[in-house]
Amino acid sequence: MRSGLALTGWLAVAACVAWVTLGYVRGWQHDVHSVEDTPVRVLLTLVGVAVSAAVARLLVMATKVYPRGALVGLAALALSATCYALLVWTHWKVHPMLWRVWWVTLVGTVTATHLMLLRLPHTGRRGPVERVATRAALLTALLLALLAFRKDVLLTPAPWYLWVTGVAGAVATIGTFVGWVRVRRANPPPPFVTRWQKVGWTVGGLAGMFVLGLYVGRVTAPAATLLDVPNSAALAALPPAELDAQVDADLRRLRVLAAGMDDLRLKAKAFHDDPAGRAATGRTYYTPDEELKLRSMFRTYLAYRDALLRMVATYGGYRAVHDPARQARCFLVGYGAGATLYGTALDLVGGYGDDPIRRKLNEPDPAWNLPAGKFDEILASVISDKVANTFTEMAAYYAARRDQWAAANILPRDDLAWLRDRIDRETAEARAHGIDRDRSRFDQLLRRVKSDAYDPVYNVQSLVSTWIGDTRLVGRPSFISHAQVKSIQPRLKPGDILLERRNWFASNAFLPGFWPHAALYLGTADELAALGLLRRGRDGKWVATDAAVAAHLDDYLRPAADGEPHTVVESVSEGVIFNSLTESMGADYIAVLRPRLTDAQKAAALARAFSHVGKPYDFEFDFSSSDKLVCTELVYQSYDGLLHLDGYMQQIVGRPAIPALQFCRKFADERGKPGQELDFVLFLDAVPDKGTARLAGEDDFCASADRPRGFNE
Repeated sequence: MRSGLALTGWLAVAACVAWVTLGYVRGWQHDVHSVEDTPVRVLLTLVGVAVSAAVARLLVMATKVYPRGALVGLAALALSATCYALLVWTHWKVHPMLWRVWWVTLVGTVTATHLMLLRLPHTGRRGPVERVATRAALLTALLLALLAFRKDVLLTPAPWYLWVTGVAGAVATIGTFVGWVRVRRANPPPPFVTRWQKVGWTVGGLAGMFVLGLYVGRVTAPAATLLDVPNSAALAALPPAELDAQVDADLRRLRVLAAGMDDLRLKAKAFHDDPAGRAATGRTYYTPDEELKLRSMFRTYLAYRDALLRMVATYGGYRAVHDPARQARCFLVGYGAGATLYGTALDLVGGYGDDPIRRKLNEPDPAWNLPAGKFDEILASVISDKVANTFTEMAAYYAARRDQWAAANILPRDDLAWLRDRIDRETAEARAHGIDRDRSRFDQLLRRVKSDAYDPVYNVQSLVSTWIGDTRLVGRPSFISHAQVKSIQPRLKPGDILLERRNWFASNAFLPGFWPHAALYLGTADELAALGLLRRGRDGKWVATDAAVAAHLDDYLRPAADGEPHTVVESVSEGVIFNSLTESMGADYIAVLRPRLTDAQKAAALARAFSHVGKPYDFEFDFSSSDKLVCTELVYQSYDGLLHLDGYMQQIVGRPAIPALQFCRKFADERGKPGQELDFVLFLDAVPDKGTARLAGEDDFCASADRPRGFNE
């Protein structure tokens, strides 16, 4: 029997691989969205057969030593496999009792198998470790099985319950591992390594070292610095009169740039010290308004930085100028620009090197023309030994000649005095910063390695989350029909917040609350024109009056996949996209809330929503980053400063976020009170027995906040 079970298991595994391969060749995986699709049912059946065969083989092995326990495990396995097959192939999955029975028998099967594995190596010998592990495993099984007897099986258990279950499971796991180690020590397997295994390990080790060397070389390669620009020797080719005019013009420009940098320093300090800001309040995220200010300051800094870099590059070739007086003037302008640039860069990385500002300024933002990792690029330049050594050499060169140049009136007195003061101030501040370059380089390297390790983890997370979010456990038409969606569209206005729920999607089990999704109603092109975001051009075509709308106007005007016009913007697993109302509202429950705002305010919010189109979905549900957006974050970013939503922010898995349920709670909390910000528009509530949906009232909508989050009906 054991051989037959082993053969069955391996055949099932081979069939799984063949079936998946065939699916990719045939391309049916693109059309699979429900576990009731035949290809998925076949795959799930094969997986179930493979797992059942492996578990049954272990239990059959144990029947000779512990017949009663093994037979109980086999009975639980048979019942569990039967329930599993019914869940996969029948519509009985809508009955909670079948899920409860499957869960209890699954826990029983796993526990019986665990106990058999724990006892088999000892064949009758049971020490204290085995006894503790056995009792802990039984307690864990009991606690897990009891979860199936709750009224709402998907309701999160009490924290103490989770702690007790976790501790019991940990004790069982540790005890099992300790017992396994003792067996291995008492009966070590004979060493046996073939020649080909030695060759394989040697080749694999050398290949691993080679790959590691390439990676280390890549991450430790020196980054480009502000001095890695071609020094211009064109200064020597300029006629004396043109060179003097250029130096005078650049000196005036340097005054403007330096004043701009000083103003930015003051603004940055005021931003950081704002009593309502993130740093003072202890918030773990920046509001969209704070992000706007931060990016605006950073973009201005980068513009000043580019101008100063060009000046440093231009006058880096001062030695090519043969006239001593003109050479000195070129050096002073170039050194003044470099000192200003170096001092402000040290202020930036010294003040915010370990601050959340660093993460925010490293985020890419196409709207501001900011690439990813811009802050780290500046940091790499500042901590470069080449930059520090060059700055020290220039300081020494200047110190040795400053009195001589002053006596010779190299520049007008006011200009020379300003330059001397500027250089002295920036030099003093640079020396006062005292950045540990070795520590900074190590931190930079560590962040790079963490980022490289995180990327594949996030990709796997996004792949799994997409599969869960797009998979429906029960394939049936939505309760809200296409005709119902079309009938309520005249009641909607641009800027309305849409709350949506689709039953029997796997993601419902992981998202907090009854309402898992939120979207924004944009309206038709005519409605956007009424808000002033669009107008007709001379050729009769729509023209955007806002840059963010113009950037995505063609996509918005293009028909949706179902042939309907785009009237909704939402963040789904594919990213922030336009959608039709009929496609977006093809759900089981729909609620619409309307912000109490003016048309001008709604137009501003919708323009911001347009600016986010094309961003990827945030599978970490983290509001502290804005380069990726979850569905509710799109609404939050669009209505920043217009709706007060920060009070409904929650910590989800240690990250700040607003679940869609919170919009329902906000309306319920503020209803009928001064300062109410949202109005109720409509609520389409499902009638599962009839397979349709009905219009319900405000009270029903407010009560929906406390409905269970499970799969439902």
